[in-house]
Amino acid sequence: MQDFGLLVLLCFLVPLFSSTLTNIVNADHRISPLYPLGAIFIGLGSHYLLQKYRRFSLLIFGVIAICIMYQTYVYFCQMAPNRGYKTGDYVSMHLVYVLQKYEPFIAAKHQSKNVCVLLSPRNTEQQQDQIFSEQFLYFVPQLSVSVHEDKRVRDNEAYFSLGACEPDLTKYLDIKTVSCQGNWNLFCPTHQSNSIFIYATLVK
Repeated sequence: MQDFGLLVLLCFLVPLFSSTLTNIVNADHRISPLYPLGAIFIGLGSHYLLQKYRRFSLLIFGVIAICIMYQTYVYFCQMAPNRGYKTGDYVSMHLVYVLQKYEPFIAAKHQSKNVCVLLSPRNTEQQQDQIFSEQFLYFVPQLSVSVHEDKRVRDNEAYFSLGACEPDLTKYLDIKTVSCQGNWNLFCPTHQSNSIFIYATLVK
């Protein structure tokens, strides 16, 4: 009973120290510290039911198995993780991946660590959110990334250049294309067929 009380106490304390409750909108992974505790309680509850209702143990086990399979189906087949996310969320994610790839090259070969990013008006407005602006500081700390609006850029595109912004979009090269075709795609928003493009001008 003492151990059970400790688990209950942890359920209330862990969210307060992991920002699960205080800053839950910041990112989905904020709630992840509760997963182990949730798994423990689910295991204890299942064990209690199987012990108390032994005659229905097979039925209870079957219900649990069906629930697990249903959750798996919803996650992978109906693309539950993609719901509620916009094109700009994925453009930002792929842009960070590309900058991470080129960060060592830029830091070693170029004196200027400034990176200019051109986005569509909608994605530029989204980048003003502190959640998005801080991701560059965390994932590419050696670079100073500034985001600028360009009405010629579409929502599924991002352009970046070293130093000052390059206004001529014809000078950019396609360095990453993310295909959004098909139903099983965790790299694009749900029901989007347009691919995501990342363009760059890299000075040799």
